Amino acid sequence: MRIKFEEPVTPELIASTLQGLMDEYDVSLSKTNLYINFRNTDGELVTLVDSNGDEIEGIVVKKPKTQSPKRKKRQAT
Repeated sequence: MRIKFEEPVTPELIASTLQGLMDEYDVSLSKTNLYINFRNTDGELVTLVDSNGDEIEGIVVKKPKTQSPKRKKRQAT
């Protein structure tokens, strides 16, 4: 499914739209690709760069690792 937002777009608008669709259709997200164009205050397209000045082409957000409880070793009696 493709969703196109007209400007102005806010993170809250994206989140509420996705949540609304998930609630309405009783679905969850498996993988999602977002293509985002950033603009400065003058409306010009900008490119995000890292601390080395290299263009940030993409970001992968991975599921946080959760620690499973450590099991206690049993001593033989």
